[in-house]
Amino acid sequence: MSDSIYFSLLKGQKLKKTVNEFLVDDNWQKNISGLIEIHGAKLSNSFFSASYNNSKIISNRAIKSFHFLAEHLSKNSLEKIRILIRKCIWMLTEESGGIPWNAPRIMGEIMASNLIISEEFIKILFSYIYETEDGYDNFLENTQLRKGVYYAITRISGKYPQLIFQEKDVLKQRMEKETDVEIIACLCQIISNSNLGDFYYFIENNFSNKEQIEIYMDDKIIKSTIGEIAIASKNKMRFL
Repeated sequence: MSDSIYFSLLKGQKLKKTVNEFLVDDNWQKNISGLIEIHGAKLSNSFFSASYNNSKIISNRAIKSFHFLAEHLSKNSLEKIRILIRKCIWMLTEESGGIPWNAPRIMGEIMASNLIISEEFIKILFSYIYETEDGYDNFLENTQLRKGVYYAITRISGKYPQLIFQEKDVLKQRMEKETDVEIIACLCQIISNSNLGDFYYFIENNFSNKEQIEIYMDDKIIKSTIGEIAIASKNKMRFL
């Protein structure tokens, strides 16, 4: 039986098990892409499930898989991508009944796959980190959830920096309020990716920051300091 025929027979728990097995393998991107070609949007539940794996590598690869899935879906219809985004948005509401730790990052991977989708949902994504004076907003009080939004924005800033420029006021507010080390690292990268020269001072102020974090980069979990990330961010900026 050929792989393509076998994969087409996978359902339910067998499909979830296969996804997890593929995400461990060094050739995971090729194998996951093959599954996506056959199963398409049906894989979303398996990816959601795998994103909560205790292994950081498997979890991050599962989140990244949504990018490949969205790229595949965009060939025929953007509506299926919108459905995935709306599912993440629903998960972030109180009515969903759970704590969707990875929903913001999944949104980021999906949005980074298509400019039209990013344009449609970028303001909603930024609304999760923006505090209004009257308190009637979408602001995520939970730092862990909010952190995922910054990772999502970082991802999008690497693809569509022009969309980030439009939300400068939100970023300025957050640079004055956020203290979490991972969020600070994300802000440095967002400023750099979007070449926001007005906010260079924020990067510069973190050159000597020795606080350590673990980040997923180039398909690896690496340790770094905020200072190292700030310096790398500075080196990427294009000063006019």
